[in-house]
Amino acid sequence: MNVLPIRSVSVAVFAVAMWGCSGDDSASGGTSGVTSGGTGGASGASGGSGGSAAASGGAAGVAGGLSGAGGTAGSPSVDPCKHANVEDPSIAKLIHQGSGMIDTPKDHPSTTPVPIASPASCLGGKIDIVIMPEGYKADELVRFEQDAALWLKEFLSLSPYKEYREAFNVWTVRLPSKEHVAVGGSDTAFGMALTSNGSGVAFPTAPDLVDMGKAFFQGLSYVPVNRQHKQGSVLQQVVGVVLVLKPTCSNLSDPTKACDGFSGWTRTPQDPSDSTVAVKVAVAQNRMHELGHALSQLKDEYRDDQFDDGCLNASKYAGYNPTNYSISNIGNYSYSNQASDLPWAHLLDGAGIQSTPGLIGAYQGSYGCWEGAWRPEYRCLMNGTHGNSDSCNPGGGVSLRQGDFCNWCRELAVLRIFDALGMLDTKDPLKDWSDSYRSNYWKQYPVTLPNAGMPIVDSCKAPKPFEAPL
Repeated sequence: MNVLPIRSVSVAVFAVAMWGCSGDDSASGGTSGVTSGGTGGASGASGGSGGSAAASGGAAGVAGGLSGAGGTAGSPSVDPCKHANVEDPSIAKLIHQGSGMIDTPKDHPSTTPVPIASPASCLGGKIDIVIMPEGYKADELVRFEQDAALWLKEFLSLSPYKEYREAFNVWTVRLPSKEHVAVGGSDTAFGMALTSNGSGVAFPTAPDLVDMGKAFFQGLSYVPVNRQHKQGSVLQQVVGVVLVLKPTCSNLSDPTKACDGFSGWTRTPQDPSDSTVAVKVAVAQNRMHELGHALSQLKDEYRDDQFDDGCLNASKYAGYNPTNYSISNIGNYSYSNQASDLPWAHLLDGAGIQSTPGLIGAYQGSYGCWEGAWRPEYRCLMNGTHGNSDSCNPGGGVSLRQGDFCNWCRELAVLRIFDALGMLDTKDPLKDWSDSYRSNYWKQYPVTLPNAGMPIVDSCKAPKPFEAPL
């Protein structure tokens, strides 16, 4: 594995009066950090630890914070909610900086942006998406930056991320590989290997996942992020993305076309220096599908290729019914198709939010289950091919993936964003969302119809029958 050496940075952690868990610096603080960051801790804190403010000052503040961390005079100081082991800011690049001002459905019908919630115990501050390269050699890192820019363009064009773009910072971290990723493995930044047929990135073994964690958290040490806001051990305001270069890409010289490739997956590696810290990382292609796993905790909605008795025997009382849904277990599938049990029951026709017959219900097959699990809509970005079939294709292989989220997945994505930002009541964030946000959210961003509003049909060109909840 080819990784960059960790640079030693002496830091003195202290409590700050102003807050900036994700580099939300004021224009004045940012300028101070740039002009005085090299003189030590006080100036670095001034540049890198400001409160929520303008995006123009934020970029300068990040630079000031990095300079302050590497100051030569006095003891450099950093925000206690950041992990800023940064000495060479040229390794980490901020390619999108949210302003920290977002629309909140809580105050609908007003659409005046409001600041992200005032932080407490390191809650608050923006969500940092950190993109790293796998299989890009040192002289190919420019190609990586181009691919990351294309990834960002796709991200900012997808609902609901485009509506909440000001809640995110997006970074690139330049980790060169000595070789391209290959079948059987090679000397790369993350040590990943391709599947035997070369079509995808092989699922990591336990040792592979440890190596992945070493590489990712080394890269993360160059980015100021909030390591305190967690669900269990998983950081809620940090999401990883690893782009894998396809060296045979015919568009290597065309920055408008992507050259990252291979079928991917999402995993949660731990910090090798702190087992209480982990981060979800989306790897390789199917970019926004994999990000749906990592950022929004969404599950696959496609069927597996064979029957699974475990799905048929799964109990709806194992954490998947209205009596014990919580922010940690509510998802985009259900083990029951009774209307009252569905976590998306409020979106059914006649429940008060939308009235399109057959759009949202309980479609058989989800979370890898052929039977025994249901999904809210026929097609979704979280669906795919795998064992899917219809009346014309009993052998499976029908793609039920569309370019955007189904409506319930979109709501879940917004729920996860608001929870990660610390804007929901921490005692019961799901109840706070359903009581104070949900109704106004759907007024502000109404239910959308797939397929440009045209009826969805199966491959026989016949309307797809709707499996209604009981």
